[in-house]
Amino acid sequence: FLSTLLHINRYVTELTEIKNCYTTLSATYLFNQNKQIRVQFDSYNNDECNQFPRGVQGFLKLDTESFNVTTIVMDYNYQSTTEIWFDCPTCDVFTASTSSTLIIESKGFYTTVVSGKVYLEEQSTMDCFYTHRANPFQSLLQLYPDKTCFRAAPTGRCAVTEYNAGFAFTLVNVELYLETTASYQMLQGTDLQYDSGYFISCFANDLEFLRDQILGGTLNLIVDYLDIRSTLSVYTQRFEAPTYAAGYDDVSCTLTVQDFQVDGVPNLVGNGYSQTLGSLGHSSIGYLYAYNKDGVEAYIFPNTMTFQYDTATQYFWCGEYLEAEKYKNCTDNITNIKDDFENFEFYILYSIVVDSKVAFAYTFNLNLVRLASVKEVIASIKNNVLSMSLTYFGSDNYFNGNRRIYIQVYGQDEMYNPIPVFLKLVKFTPLQTDFQFEFTQEQTDTLLDTAYQMVLFGFQNGTKIEEVQVFNLIAREILIDTWYYLQILGFSLLAMVVICIAQYILISVKQYHQANRKLKIKIKQKTDYDFME
Repeated sequence: FLSTLLHINRYVTELTEIKNCYTTLSATYLFNQNKQIRVQFDSYNNDECNQFPRGVQGFLKLDTESFNVTTIVMDYNYQSTTEIWFDCPTCDVFTASTSSTLIIESKGFYTTVVSGKVYLEEQSTMDCFYTHRANPFQSLLQLYPDKTCFRAAPTGRCAVTEYNAGFAFTLVNVELYLETTASYQMLQGTDLQYDSGYFISCFANDLEFLRDQILGGTLNLIVDYLDIRSTLSVYTQRFEAPTYAAGYDDVSCTLTVQDFQVDGVPNLVGNGYSQTLGSLGHSSIGYLYAYNKDGVEAYIFPNTMTFQYDTATQYFWCGEYLEAEKYKNCTDNITNIKDDFENFEFYILYSIVVDSKVAFAYTFNLNLVRLASVKEVIASIKNNVLSMSLTYFGSDNYFNGNRRIYIQVYGQDEMYNPIPVFLKLVKFTPLQTDFQFEFTQEQTDTLLDTAYQMVLFGFQNGTKIEEVQVFNLIAREILIDTWYYLQILGFSLLAMVVICIAQYILISVKQYHQANRKLKIKIKQKTDYDFME
């Protein structure tokens, strides 16, 4: 790079480098509106650098440009010149530049200026803060029971956001916009603090907006800087509930064709949360957020189970959507994630509702996400025998081997509470697909009476491998029994009709004989009377 710069000035046959003219506290400012660049110097006050004449040429290299930006300065003075300006009408939009190197050159001498900071000026105000970033230093919403805060992470590329024992600007007003699937809330204030590199602004607020899926928040800082009023904006989809530390040390998840199955073991903190929740009589609203690390894309999956902060599996699944279109969109989103799940971050939010009010919230990350091995379970029951057929996503999974695996068949009620039915340790052959288990009549009736039927596969130590919901469980004996009972009912009705007809005939015959007998008596009486006369 340096040799390329030095060959541009063809009238120089040999150049001598003068080192240590400017420190790395020198900075480069990029202006998008007029495509200008300003390099501001921080001098070492090195007397050797006074050898530069009044006329110098500057060669600036930005990491985002494939060419050098040049300028000529005719009034340069090492002692008094504090900056050099460049025009670059052919430069791309300055949004991603992070480093720059300037060569100041004259007849016989050159020096190198490395800028320690590159700032964006007069550009989109979104560029002053990190918006979507797979990095701990990121902007996010902070959800407290009595307030909502926005923690903005400066990129360090806007001079207006520099902090040196105070803000570089005068704050006029702060606005926070909270967006959910059902509402758009605006909060205003003048609170702005600086803490550990972040700009933090808080607003008095409750958590009722968490009843709906939260989509994100926008913070607007209205400021006066260099006698100009402007708005610095930052948007984020990320959030946290800082009041409550993580109650799980590790949270794992299995991704199936239609749900996320989340499992965690509470730590001591989580056990305390579980005890508290057990005494509240609460309900909860849960959402799993899948963020694409490379962009703004985020998928959201619901969960209406009551969260207890225990070891129970949590299901974030598409079955929560009753409309066919929403269900299909949900499963399509899962397919998109499955195709590239290593490029996603996963985050869970639980809003705890007590006495019909959102009282507080828990948030935590998923430490491990893996794809399910079993794609589908087709099952039927006939004469108290459960037949199962498995379909696998592929051959590279735990089931491809001779293993002993627990198979547990159980049901769930409408609130997803488990109802045990059957458990057996099975000797698996590699990728075994077909199984049969004998049930009692009670087990059959219990399973068929549940809202959902599940099959769980587990290690011998009791740890779950994964579980799959059985769709459209076929109960053939129910159909046979129904036809049998219909036949019995038909014969019974026919018998009743025959009996009724027979009774009618008997009664009619009896009435006929009685009437005939009375008629004979009457005739006889009349004959006797006539004879007597």
